[in-house]
Amino acid sequence: FSNCIAADSDSNRNWVSLDSDTNVCNMVAKLTDANVYNCSFPSSTLSAHDATYNASAYLFDAFSFYHVTKALCTGDMTIYDEFKNALSVIPEGIPDPHEILSGIDMNKIDIIAIMYDGMDYLDARRVNDDEDPMNVSTYLGSFNTAIDMLQETYPHIRIIVMSPTYCFGVLSDGSYISSDIQSYGNEFLSTFSIKLSEASYQQSVSFVDNLYGTIHENIAKDYLLNNLHLNEDGRRLVAERLADAINKYPTPHIQ
Repeated sequence: FSNCIAADSDSNRNWVSLDSDTNVCNMVAKLTDANVYNCSFPSSTLSAHDATYNASAYLFDAFSFYHVTKALCTGDMTIYDEFKNALSVIPEGIPDPHEILSGIDMNKIDIIAIMYDGMDYLDARRVNDDEDPMNVSTYLGSFNTAIDMLQETYPHIRIIVMSPTYCFGVLSDGSYISSDIQSYGNEFLSTFSIKLSEASYQQSVSFVDNLYGTIHENIAKDYLLNNLHLNEDGRRLVAERLADAINKYPTPHIQ
């Protein structure tokens, strides 16, 4: 594959710079010899707060899967102008989203790799809306709406979905607890991952299980900087899993 977009989420406190050899995208590029466009943005969730972007209310909603996908499919980068205007100056270390996304020729892309971490779980986002399955403010609604847009607009692109790696819940005193014990009013982290795998199967896109197959609870402390963010060894494991999916499985596959 010659060109790949890798959209992996990381929250802002442990952002790995775009030019670092140790970020997931650059590791994947080295492992696959592909041109990888790094569309990773901090403080991002797969679900959106709202279908209409409101920079004054939810600034980093611009990086939700729904809003990023809509920008790539329509070419309308207006929300990233709103994002920049709301910030005045983009903080050091955060890439200019308008510059990155508008510089990609989607007609030349072979693969889109999607990975959001456990922020949806930690931010108490809803997994789904039974009354409105395509509600983009829910995890599955945003995912399915965005995948539909991508498949309709760019049917030639293979899509690989990477589940979150393990993260710990955080108690009020700052201590960590299993994300299979701690719920923030909605679901456990494992529910998000399992539902994402089911939705990927229904959408006929490749799915890579990171929660149980890459970094699970029993080994998480060896690969996390805190409760959520991956250290260099953790990022390497994720990169190897994605490269494996690209090289070994050229068609939709559950791994």
